[in-house]
Amino acid sequence: MAPKLVKEKTQKIELRVTPETKILVLKMAQDDDITVTKFLEGLISREFNRRARRTSSTKPE
Repeated sequence: MAPKLVKEKTQKIELRVTPETKILVLKMAQDDDITVTKFLEGLISREFNRRARRTSSTKPE
């Protein structure tokens, strides 16, 4: 059976990184005692969820 192509709706999040941002992210990840990658994944996940809640609450029924 051939694999089915799934069309996904994707969003783009642009990260603007400054030296201050790098230091802040490193410190916050260190405070949470997790890797920077895990910290950023959580941050992006929360942002997607926030956007999803905002768009779903503004859609007319």
